[in-house]
Amino acid sequence: MIDILLSAYNGERYLPELLESLERQSRRDFRVIARSDGSTDGTLALLRTQSARDGRFTALDGAPSGSASGGFFAALALSYGDYAMFCDQDDVWHRNKVERTLTVMRTAEECCGKDTPILVHTDLRVVDGRLRQLSPSMMRSQLLCPERCDLPRLLCQSLVTGCTVMINAPLRELVLSALPEKCLMYDWWISLVAEAFGRIVYMNEATIDYRQHGENQVGAKDVRSAEYLLRRLGQGQELRQSLLDTCGQAGEFLRCFGGRLTPEQRVLVRSYAALPSLPKGERLRTVRRLGTLKCGALRRAGQMLFL
Repeated sequence: MIDILLSAYNGERYLPELLESLERQSRRDFRVIARSDGSTDGTLALLRTQSARDGRFTALDGAPSGSASGGFFAALALSYGDYAMFCDQDDVWHRNKVERTLTVMRTAEECCGKDTPILVHTDLRVVDGRLRQLSPSMMRSQLLCPERCDLPRLLCQSLVTGCTVMINAPLRELVLSALPEKCLMYDWWISLVAEAFGRIVYMNEATIDYRQHGENQVGAKDVRSAEYLLRRLGQGQELRQSLLDTCGQAGEFLRCFGGRLTPEQRVLVRSYAALPSLPKGERLRTVRRLGTLKCGALRRAGQMLFL
């Protein structure tokens, strides 16, 4: 059984289109655990109506978690199926999303063993608020390199988008065994766990319409545009803080999983977490030595400049 986990907060504007896209999936043997994360609009009523109409949907009124990550970790704790997928309230799933992702997951389990923690993720089609295409591939428009999703790179850069993800039960149990007190995003954290202890598989295919409407907590930006580059150059302090935050997340990962990491992994994570305590020159040398470098020349230049 596949659990689709929806953590919704004040999402009534776009929620009906998402729910409709879940209903029309080509593979139908799933259940949706739909948790309202302390919503104050009509979100819970919509979820309850959907639950009454379709028995695969369960609507839950959750206490406010305080963050998107907290909401999804709370939803993950309610999952008990063979696989779990994550679902954002404002996107639209392609009709074969569940079916295609499950096929790739089962192939990976055949290769690696069903006891191996596995994460499968995909590309996204970027659309505006009215579902008009902005880019057929978020990975290409953001100049990302999901095929190179190793632990050094994941320490400094997120390459996995939660609403495209399927995880298997061994990965779910591993994640739930040591939840972070604080992380940058739930999908980034889960990808760190998957890469450290199992396997990440990327499917080079868009399975979702990723809606950009100005209210996204995390959105898809066209990093090739001059406007984006000029804006980022003017955000030096913010960029530096975001880089330091990745070191803080590494420290939290070490706290949660340090005893289970290999000696080599432990040295890598500890060294990256310690970067803020080093002089500038030593920080740069350490980043190069560890291989904790972002995708693309422009991102790496910014990393070197502001770290």
